[in-house]
Amino acid sequence: HLGARRYEVGLLAAHLRNRDTTADIHEAAFTGDVPFVGIDRNGYLSRAIQQTMHQFIDVNTNSCAFETETFYRWMEFIKNFDGMMSLTSPLNAVLPISNLSAYYQFVTDAGETVIITGVPGETAEGPAVMAQDTFAISSMTEHPDQCWAFLMYLMEDAPQQILSGFRMRRDLMEQELAAAMLPNDEENALFYGWTDENNEPLPSLTEETVAYLRELIDSLDYVRFSDEDVINIVTEEVSSYFSEPEFTAQEVAARIQDRVSTYLEETKEQS
Repeated sequence: HLGARRYEVGLLAAHLRNRDTTADIHEAAFTGDVPFVGIDRNGYLSRAIQQTMHQFIDVNTNSCAFETETFYRWMEFIKNFDGMMSLTSPLNAVLPISNLSAYYQFVTDAGETVIITGVPGETAEGPAVMAQDTFAISSMTEHPDQCWAFLMYLMEDAPQQILSGFRMRRDLMEQELAAAMLPNDEENALFYGWTDENNEPLPSLTEETVAYLRELIDSLDYVRFSDEDVINIVTEEVSSYFSEPEFTAQEVAARIQDRVSTYLEETKEQS
C-alpha cells in the first residue's frame, strides 16, 4: 500500500496504576490479571490476529511457523479470554484509540494519562498502526500521474481536516494537540463543549499527556497484518478450537500451518 488517509493506534490501551513497564502490562494481561473493557472474545480474536501474525509469518520468505509453544499459548489465552466492563481495577484494557477524541474520552474516564500498548504476547511488542483507508497505484495503470495527484490531494488541508482518525500530517497533528490543551471553555479548544455531569467544562489534556501521546505516535513502527485470506484461515481454525473441545491446540496449529503454507506457496507461484 502506498499510503493512508488516517489511522488508529492500539490494540491494547492500558490504564496504568500499579504497573511500571509495557512488559508488566503484557504479562499481567497474558496471565489473566486484567479485565478487558468493551470487547468480547471474537472481537479480540480479530484484532489480535491483525497485530500478531507477523510473529508467525515471514512475508519476505513466504513462510510461516504456527506449530510453536508461543502460538499454542496465544490460542489458549484467547480461548480463556473474558471480556468485562470495568474501569475500577489497577489495570484496564480497552479498544483501539481511533482518534484524539477517543483518547481524550479514555483519559477523562481514567482521570490520568492512559498508557497504550500492543496486544498481550510473548514478545510484549508495542502498538500497531491500523490504517483506515489505504491506497496503491497499480503498475498497470495508464494514468500514474493522475493517480499520484489524487493521493497528494488527500494530504491537503481540507481532506485531512474532515477525517476522524489521527492526522497523517505532522503540522495538522500538532495543531490538534495544541487545541487539546486549551481550556475547554474556549471556543478554539478541541474539546470545547465537553462537560461533566454538572455541566462544567472537563479538564483539557495536560502537557504531560500530550507529550506522551506525541512520543507514542513517533515510536510507531509496525502496521497491522492485512492479508484477508490468511486472517480468514486463522480465524476459522482458531474458532474451531474454541467450539470443539476435542481438538487440541497442537492439532489446530498443524491445520493452520498446512493451510497457510499452501496459500503462501500458491501466492509465491502467482507472483
